Amino acid sequence: METGTYVPSLQRVDLLFVTRNVVGMLANLARSREVTVAVAAESAEGVFARADAVLYQTLCANLLKNAIEASTAGQTVTVRLSANGQVHPAVHNPGAVEPSIRPVFFEKYATFGKADGIGLGTYSARLMTECQGGNIRLDSSATDGTTVTVTLSGPGVPAV
Repeated sequence: METGTYVPSLQRVDLLFVTRNVVGMLANLARSREVTVAVAAESAEGVFARADAVLYQTLCANLLKNAIEASTAGQTVTVRLSANGQVHPAVHNPGAVEPSIRPVFFEKYATFGKADGIGLGTYSARLMTECQGGNIRLDSSATDGTTVTVTLSGPGVPAV
């Protein structure tokens, strides 16, 4: 992916189904940190995108794990799935990203405040998102918390 030669297997993927599986995989981490994880979707029937299921699962896991680890006991991490021609999975946690890290948040080795963090989670999420023809964005402030939003093509839309 770093060299641009990886070819993803793009197909119609139910992001709600995959996201719920990721939440289940990270349930022990969330429980150990006393953090609640909520999933909100426009449709209980599923939210579909043109994606690579394995890549989406991995990028979702990276973002959700970071959000859980950045939260404190009693807080809630929310994953929202919305669609409007494109599909927008967004992971939100109440904490803010340190202002000095925001400009380099998706760059290799960018990390702050995690004793065991090496700065590859969001970098990898960016590569996996871009590999699927999507983009990824960070919004963070002390008042609104942090939201990382991924944009992918809808299931009937060719990837860019």
